[in-house]
Amino acid sequence: MTEQELALIYEAQKPALLAWGNMVKDAVLSRLTTTLAADRKLSEFLKIPPEPRVKDTDSFLAKALRRRKNYDRPLEQITDMVGIRFIVLLLTELSDFEAEKTERPHHFDYQSIHYVVHPKKPVKSGDVITVPASLMCEIQVRTLLQHAYAELAHNTIYKPSLCLDRDVNRQIAKSSALVEATDEIFIGVHGKIQAASEQLKRIHEIVAASYQKHVGTPLNSDERLTSSLLDPYRHNLRTLSAEALEVYLTEKDFIADRVKERAPLSILYRHPVVLAVYFLVANEPDLVPKQWPADQAHLEMIYSDLGISAEGRLW
Repeated sequence: MTEQELALIYEAQKPALLAWGNMVKDAVLSRLTTTLAADRKLSEFLKIPPEPRVKDTDSFLAKALRRRKNYDRPLEQITDMVGIRFIVLLLTELSDFEAEKTERPHHFDYQSIHYVVHPKKPVKSGDVITVPASLMCEIQVRTLLQHAYAELAHNTIYKPSLCLDRDVNRQIAKSSALVEATDEIFIGVHGKIQAASEQLKRIHEIVAASYQKHVGTPLNSDERLTSSLLDPYRHNLRTLSAEALEVYLTEKDFIADRVKERAPLSILYRHPVVLAVYFLVANEPDLVPKQWPADQAHLEMIYSDLGISAEGRLW
């Protein structure tokens, strides 16, 4: 088969390649949607939106004609005529990579998990495109850091002069090892953030339930506001339990009325976190203003409601 004939056949296959790539993407995204934790968004798990990429004709021909590959049936043997990359944040989300580290503990090189998939039988895409069972799609799964490294290292593959340059090879090897070390640091940081987030998540769930019971449905329940306002007080909130807050709000039943009155005027009162602020001010009146991350005017009304002097605390 001549190069021109091979190019024509490949061009004719491109619509089916793209159709198969989209089918694979949709299948993976659908599976991820059902397996991710209920509170985790797909857009947060995948750091770059995945899209199938069909290899352009010249790139396909260059790979098909590369001598060291010895392709005698390139249309059947080349597995990445269409490919999709799924990019995540941390190595802990790539279980296959952990197995590879165990098998090859001294190996620091191109890091990416690859899968090659094809239909079990011909499938239809729309009314006019049929995807044959022989058509393959290559799936790559990487972390963000692995992706950055792979994009850099890829430039040396097709530049023989760079491959022979020892300094270039050494620098690439160093960067590969640093990628893994940095990923491990990220995992440690992520673990600490998660531990802190769990405490704030617990508080958010408690105040959201109490707000619903005593005030009504919150008009704003974004967990990020709870985190931003209460993060400085994480260690002072250990006594805030559902039972303790219920006792407090029952004794201070006027608080619910104040929250309802002010909800139309301020986001703080439309959000469940306000109940935690009342609880904090009552228990730590000297501490709260020192670490309050928002406008202190919000605190003045709360101190006044609770009959606690703001003098020497807020001004």
